[in-house]
Amino acid sequence: MFRQATILALTTLSLSCFCGCSEPQAKRSTKTNWPYKFVRSKAEGDNKNVMRLFFYSGKFNQARLVEFCREQKRLSKAEAFLYVVIFDDAKNAGFPKYPFTAGFGDDEQRMRHVRAIYEHNRLNGFSELIIYDTNMWEGRPTTIKL
Repeated sequence: MFRQATILALTTLSLSCFCGCSEPQAKRSTKTNWPYKFVRSKAEGDNKNVMRLFFYSGKFNQARLVEFCREQKRLSKAEAFLYVVIFDDAKNAGFPKYPFTAGFGDDEQRMRHVRAIYEHNRLNGFSELIIYDTNMWEGRPTTIKL
């Protein structure tokens, strides 16, 4: 009898969770408080390509940064490319002088302050995060496919 009641309770719980019926509303709308602070955003070609600039001076937690990038991807309205660039300080955050898809090219001043870049191509599904141990100009990259 107890076993049947347990199975019934678990089945009901599973179905209600699957349907989303019993999940509290507050839990669905919970927003993560990320340590990466937004600076500004810019779009090219009527929102086709979007670059969002952030800054963070602390030590990266790789798993947390990956989750942040996944959230940025999920929330993005970019039609083609999304770039999330994390700088060391808000005053150093700036857009490249080239089209976004060309990156920062030879812009040493900007590259010396880039700590991480996330790129997502909505058209073909490419999704990659590059974290630099010091900075983009002189650091060693760690590449993570997302």
